[in-house]
Amino acid sequence: TKDFNTALVNFYDANKDLSESINSVENYKEPQKSHQLDLNYLKDFQKEGQKLNINLQYTLVNENENTDLIEEQVSQNSSTITNLSSRNIEKFEDLLIQSDLKTPLTENSFFEVGIKGEIREIDSDYKVFENSIVVDSLNNVLNYKERIYGAYAQYENSQNKFQYLIGLRAEYANTGSVDRETQFNNSKKSLQLILLHLI
Repeated sequence: TKDFNTALVNFYDANKDLSESINSVENYKEPQKSHQLDLNYLKDFQKEGQKLNINLQYTLVNENENTDLIEEQVSQNSSTITNLSSRNIEKFEDLLIQSDLKTPLTENSFFEVGIKGEIREIDSDYKVFENSIVVDSLNNVLNYKERIYGAYAQYENSQNKFQYLIGLRAEYANTGSVDRETQFNNSKKSLQLILLHLI
């Protein structure tokens, strides 16, 4: 992604005479490299209708956001040029694994179990420079982590026009973020139990 912008802002005094002008030129670039891997395994057992499905997905994205801003401030007695630039190197990584096993019990009933796990991390290294000097208050590294694990079991039955499903699902989540300057140091853990029923 690339973007280029220019802007001119004029200021006038009470007599409507030009008192100051600010001319800015902005150049934005965001090169990105992404990789994704998908693997799927499906097995049919000797028992008719019994199936095992395993799926793995891995995603890796690297981004490098670059913004360069040149600002010229011109007044009647002076002219000042300021160079601002920012760099945000970001890495996104996600791993997802899930598996489901469906087993027929009778001609009209099934039992199904499954598990799922997902690990996600986002790293961001952000810097701002003013006239080639790092701005300390805008220089930080942020790391975000997410761990989600789940499992479920369900039973399904149908008789004539009557059909029902009952099951239980559990999910555990652990998320947190921390930065080098300890401005965003927090974590959260949760456990959910969900009863599934459908008639």
